[in-house]
Amino acid sequence: MPIWGRLPARGCSVRRVRAPDGRRWLGRVLDQVQARTLKTSLGLTDVAEVWADGARTAATILDRNVQLSLEGGLWLKRSRVMDRWRIEVVGGRTDRDALVASGCFVEIIAYTARVFVPVERPTVLEVVLRRHPVQTVLDGQAA
Repeated sequence: MPIWGRLPARGCSVRRVRAPDGRRWLGRVLDQVQARTLKTSLGLTDVAEVWADGARTAATILDRNVQLSLEGGLWLKRSRVMDRWRIEVVGGRTDRDALVASGCFVEIIAYTARVFVPVERPTVLEVVLRRHPVQTVLDGQAA
């Protein structure tokens, strides 16, 4: 089938389903990240629209180590700082004032200013994603 080439190669299982009337289907079981990626590759939705929800996006970044490439050359990634996982805006020095105004914070680590999104405030992440929409997704578990 032509759609199978767009499905992820790893991390999903194949299932056979039988309906009460006797019809049968063959399909793959996808998690939320894989389903969002599939919808985007099929043209059913836009990448930025799929990742616009701050709470789900933050949970996905922290739990699955997904990295998001944002418009303007920025990246969102999971970083371990002071024994806690945080969401870091890589390349955020170029737009630091606007990111801080939207609720992000800056810490100087090893003489380098790094920009972070507060994990406990998903609305800040939504503001960042509105200003810099998601362009591409790199799944840390599948890579």
